[in-house]
Amino acid sequence: ELNENLYESAKRELMEETNLIGNPIKIIDTYSHFNSLFGDILIIGIEMEILDWSTLKAGDDVSETKFFKLNKLPNLAFDSHKKIIEMYLKNRLS
Repeated sequence: ELNENLYESAKRELMEETNLIGNPIKIIDTYSHFNSLFGDILIIGIEMEILDWSTLKAGDDVSETKFFKLNKLPNLAFDSHKKIIEMYLKNRLS
């Protein structure tokens, strides 16, 4: 959104999509991704500390919320989400 910095945007998006309040910990990684609707977009993954998991619920762009183990994730709808998770796992293990 206009006049938001990266971390304000991450906090807002987290709230909008999951109803969770969190604080940014660090940038996981970034990469460029081509999207047929928007063209080239910059993807930025941010690790967040969640303050209270009890408020979790599906937001405006989410049909449901569930927890999964990182090594047993379901098929994700967007390649960009898969890529950020791969980057997170790679950074976590190194």
